[in-house]
Parts: sequence; C-alpha cells; structure tokens
Amino acid sequence: MSKIITIGREFGSGGRLIGRSLAQKLNVPFYDKEIVHKASEISGLDEKFVEDMEQKLNTRLLFNVTSNGHFFSSAPDSQFPPLEDQVFFAECKVIRAYADKGPCVIVGRCADFILKDKYDSFNIFIYAPVEQRVERLKKYYQLDSDDYEERIKKIDKLRSRHYEFYTDRKWGMIENYDLLIDSGKFGIEGTTEILAAAGAQFFKN
Repeated sequence: MSKIITIGREFGSGGRLIGRSLAQKLNVPFYDKEIVHKASEISGLDEKFVEDMEQKLNTRLLFNVTSNGHFFSSAPDSQFPPLEDQVFFAECKVIRAYADKGPCVIVGRCADFILKDKYDSFNIFIYAPVEQRVERLKKYYQLDSDDYEERIKKIDKLRSRHYEFYTDRKWGMIENYDLLIDSGKFGIEGTTEILAAAGAQFFKN
C-alpha cells in the first residue's frame, strides 16, 4: 500500500511552498498543478477552466451547501454530470493514479478524503494567523485589490465549501487530519523541517 502525504492549507499559509520543500527533503514526487494538467486531459476540459473551477463557488454548490445536500446524493456515473463534477471526478482519477505510483506529497483537492480508503495517508493541515498571511501575500503575490484580508476570507471560504461539499467533512477540523501546524509560528523553513521529520518517520513505519 502506497504511503502518501496530503496537505490541506489556508490561503497564504505557505502550504504549497512547504509541500514542495517537504517532497524535496523526503526525495519523493510533489503533485499540485500537475493534477490540473492531467485532469484537463482526462475530462477534455480547458486547463484554465479546470483551475478556475477549483476556486469558484457556483450556484449548484451553494444550494447544496446551504440546504445540507451532499455531493454523493447525485450518482457519479450519471450520463451528463455538471462540469464541476466532471472536474472533481477527473482529479480523483489523477490523484489515485499518482498515489499508485508510490510515496509522494499531494497538495489540496480533497486528496485526504479521496485516498482515505485504499491508501495509507498522512494528512496535514497548515494554517497561520491572518496578519501573517496578509504579510506573505503582500510580499509574494500581486493581487488586484489591496484588501488582502478580504481575499483571504474569500478563498478560504471557497476551499472550505468545496471540501465540505465533496467530502461531507469539515475543512481544517482536527478530526480530519493527522497533524495541524501553524506555519506562522515556525516559519516556512521551520515548518518544513518539522514535517520532514514526521514524514520520514511515517515512511519508515
């Protein structure tokens, strides 16, 4: 059984960078944007559309969340599933295919849930105080608006609703992860070192 590290993260917490550095330290593949590219190939949908769909809260998703409906109430093998479901199904296939290849680090996209039954996964969630995430965004990202805190709230809300819709679990809640860590407390390098030690032990067991 493949051992996989999955990383969920708050927007601006440095989760993607930490994940990449972690994979390098553990000498295993790192998958992030590669998932989008492969999902685009499988679904036949435009790559930019697939990427955008991950960060959009469409009407169907909002309705299902607010009415306590769940994704799995609609059959995944329906003849004409909504486009957002096609994206999710394609990403599921890609994530499992990468996991079948062997140990790796996968960022986001409900990977912890997708792999929970067949794979031995070490599920991490990275968070940080809002003020530190704002400073990080100002330093590394060029956003259209100066309202960085509002952008953080928006992206976190989209990630949370997407995760909860497709998994029926709470995004960022301790019971859904093996380790939660504050990257603001330890910094990017310090957080990576901590996770590398934990990851090495996970792969060793």
